[in-house]
Amino acid sequence: MTRVNTILRADALDALSDAVLVTDPLGRVRHVNPAFTAATGYTLGEVLDQDSTALIGIGALSEADRAAIRAEIAAGGTWHGEVWLSRRDGTRFLARCQASHMPGDHTLGVFRDITEFRKRAEAARSSAASFRTLIEGSPDGIAVHRDQRFVYVNPSFLRALGHTAPEGVVGASLLDVFHPDDRAGVVALVASEEAHPAVEKRLLRRDGSVVQAEIVSLPVVFDGESAVVLMVRDLTARRALDTRMREMDRMVSIGTLASGIAHEINTPIQFVGDSAHFLQGAMTDLLGLLEDYRGLRQLAAAGGWAPEVVAQLLAKEDDVDAEYLAENCPKAITRTLDGVSRVATIVRALKEFGHPGQTELGPADLNQAILNTVTVARNEWKYVAEVETELGPLPRVLCHVGSLNQVLLNLIVNAAHAIGDVVGNTGRKGTIKVRSEVSGTDVHISVEDTGSGIPEAVRPRIFDPFFTTKEVGRGTGQGLAIARSIVVEKHGGALSFETELGVGTTFHVRLPVGAA
Repeated sequence: MTRVNTILRADALDALSDAVLVTDPLGRVRHVNPAFTAATGYTLGEVLDQDSTALIGIGALSEADRAAIRAEIAAGGTWHGEVWLSRRDGTRFLARCQASHMPGDHTLGVFRDITEFRKRAEAARSSAASFRTLIEGSPDGIAVHRDQRFVYVNPSFLRALGHTAPEGVVGASLLDVFHPDDRAGVVALVASEEAHPAVEKRLLRRDGSVVQAEIVSLPVVFDGESAVVLMVRDLTARRALDTRMREMDRMVSIGTLASGIAHEINTPIQFVGDSAHFLQGAMTDLLGLLEDYRGLRQLAAAGGWAPEVVAQLLAKEDDVDAEYLAENCPKAITRTLDGVSRVATIVRALKEFGHPGQTELGPADLNQAILNTVTVARNEWKYVAEVETELGPLPRVLCHVGSLNQVLLNLIVNAAHAIGDVVGNTGRKGTIKVRSEVSGTDVHISVEDTGSGIPEAVRPRIFDPFFTTKEVGRGTGQGLAIARSIVVEKHGGALSFETELGVGTTFHVRLPVGAA
């Protein structure tokens, strides 16, 4: 599974052609993508755990300005600016930077080399024609409007809106290309004569579809008159990548349990088969005995009586052990029905657990989701723990139940691993308790284990992406980071934990009942 998860992470990061740098809350490098290594000459091994400030220079900013940038990113905002990136050979290059918050208080930096762009811009200042050539080659959409009507659009902007010629947009109202629910915010944005940082708005394509885009507004002088330029970056690919990354991680979770689920199904199927073979032999013996009794009945009906025939029947009863069959055939039937029921329960739980995640919120029975997840994860916990469920009455919760199944699976599997580290091969078992209840306007789900607890030194990092205390091949460091992202960002809830060394750990999931 390590190889699978490595491929997933590479797919997620390598999908961006821009250089990517992931840093932890202390500013240390946690990951870089191939585009970063190609641009700087550094390998991941050379920069891993290094202070990122040795690679990035953001100009002559005061410490107060730097602190404000860090606070903005930590609060979930996005910082845009120009930075200098250092190469391995000691040279530097200018890059456009977009820094944003990631789960676990990590920071994602996306860099695009603008050295040549800047050189071309400087050279084009003296020529409006040269400047237009420059912006027409920009991969980002650029549009100029005056009095809220477009006077210029570049090819990238046209492609983003599904147009092939400027005539379809130039002269049109600015508001026509924005989603109706976003138009009021756009009016406020362009009414100001000052530059605005990036905001996310929805654009309407020519065919009526919606494009999620990042918009930067800047006042300029265009063709000798005041105007406003909009710089537009299509976020569709990035959003799709994020969704695909979550779904792939969820399917990997199911894949991790596949062999265990096969074993869980095989066991009841085996004793169903054994019981069926027993019943097959029993029916052969009983049908033979029944045939002999019919012969005796016919003899008695004819007025004859043969004591030797009765003796033969009694001997045959002893031979087939009729009393044993009478006692054990019902038990075999019960075992068969139990086995079939067990298989049906596992298959139903797996089907509901693995159902593709819906794109919209929907009402769900979280108690049933808990029972399904406990069933699916049984092979992970049954050798090291007993699972106890205390499920209180819950209202149906508006949520993405497929994503929450993934959260519950991660918590239960982690609990089983924590207990397994304590009991080892002693044959002893710990306890996993899963509880649910209504707490105010929230649904509260807790997963408690009797493992060893979380060491104090690593507690601040357990929700960090790629951080794990497990050995290679057993953990990827993604489970809790994705779980927190699903609970907090996707559902507006909270994920927290309590732990005590030598006693165990309890994770708490709180979800608003009404809506995310």
